[in-house]
Amino acid sequence: MSFSRFRLEDVGQIGEVDVEFGDLTVLVGPQATGKSLFLQLFAHAIDSASINRTMDRYGLVWDEDLRMFLNLYLGDGMGQVWKLSGSKMYLDGKKFVPDLKVPEEDVSDRTYYVPAQRAMVFRDGWPQPFGSYSIKDPFAVRFFSERTRSFLDNPKHDMEQVFPIQGKLKEGTRDLLDRAVFHGSAISQDRSSGRRELRLSAGEGKISFMSWSTGQREFVPLLLGMYELLPGGRISRRSGVEWVILEEIEAGLHPEAVFSVMSMVLELLDRGYKVVISTHSPYVLDLLWAIRSIKGLTLSSEDKERAVCGLFDISDPAMSLKKSMSNVLDRDVRIHLLRYGQGGMVQSKEISSLDPASEDEDVSGWGGLSGYSGQVSDLVADFVSKSRRF
Repeated sequence: MSFSRFRLEDVGQIGEVDVEFGDLTVLVGPQATGKSLFLQLFAHAIDSASINRTMDRYGLVWDEDLRMFLNLYLGDGMGQVWKLSGSKMYLDGKKFVPDLKVPEEDVSDRTYYVPAQRAMVFRDGWPQPFGSYSIKDPFAVRFFSERTRSFLDNPKHDMEQVFPIQGKLKEGTRDLLDRAVFHGSAISQDRSSGRRELRLSAGEGKISFMSWSTGQREFVPLLLGMYELLPGGRISRRSGVEWVILEEIEAGLHPEAVFSVMSMVLELLDRGYKVVISTHSPYVLDLLWAIRSIKGLTLSSEDKERAVCGLFDISDPAMSLKKSMSNVLDRDVRIHLLRYGQGGMVQSKEISSLDPASEDEDVSGWGGLSGYSGQVSDLVADFVSKSRRF
């Protein structure tokens, strides 16, 4: 069953957040407006059987107590976000209570969740198993770490070299990532310390994980997730997964690298996943606004393809890469702003048009992501004008 809408009422700082999903859904808004809370509860609404089974398998116990469960799932202390007398959830307009039962057999995951704290999974250059984390840590972090470790440990994936590697990602995408993130360096497994770890090869040396750039440390866990979701060969996607949730994809990255990550997001869409991302980056909305604008132009399909590829500075893309990038023109993209509103609680608002000419400042200012730079420009221009009078 496919879901199209999820609403929370009176949960934590959220007053009412009502999100209708597209093929690609983007959540924007200031820190602490509940984006992660919303996404984690949405993931559990879809995947409660699988998540509950995993938590039970690793020895977590909640006795079908909702607040106890939320402390284990969201992180210690988060059980209090659920107000026993007022909190509500709605899935496709129907009210429901989170399912806390544990199925007797394993159930396939329908979501693949990449949390914002992904860099912390690489302790000493290698992802840690689920059980090595504190019981106070969020499930999303622990499970993503376990998934990544299992992926690297699986001999069939032949991951002695992690980047670049033939058969993983399209050549044009690899070129984009190399230019924006790695600059000719390679990521590979190293055993010289007596244990496995990922190291970056630069010149003749091999650099340990904590000495990489912040962007590289943030990006490599995300890259490994993409390897699982975008398998090579005849297999187009990870079996059973319908939804991909990516938090703060821009973390630590230069704008050029943000666009490179977005090229992989377009590939996810082309392979039929529903993708939900949270972001604080105006560059993500820059790209989506440009794609929306290109879609509305009176141009041939070939010219539109060329225009989309031009956004990524690809002058001569391979046919497969051109296809995945241009197909985004046919996808439904929804953008929702979460912000504090009436009564000091978080409300949501759809701003999908991103129309710079809109009289609605939330739409024209892209939920505040472009508004601040415009405000600074206006302020400077005002003072420049005043200074010329003296």
